[in-house]
Amino acid sequence: MQELSLAALPLGAWGVMRCETLEPGTGRRLGELGLVAGTRVRHLYTAPAGSPMAFSIRGAVIALRTQDCRRITVAAEAAP
Repeated sequence: MQELSLAALPLGAWGVMRCETLEPGTGRRLGELGLVAGTRVRHLYTAPAGSPMAFSIRGAVIALRTQDCRRITVAAEAAP
């Protein structure tokens, strides 16, 4: 599996969260929302201006700032 930032995950693609280098408060909050190592995420939408980006995480849709997505590493899953 190829590792890339969450911001680089193609639209509609699935990935598995590996690690994050966010500010402690932001990282903790995302962990509370279910974005922890091993979690599958799917890129659902990017706003026309490029931020925010929306992802499916454990059945919920979560919008994140693109600058935060760049600090989250995922392993892209191969297309079925």
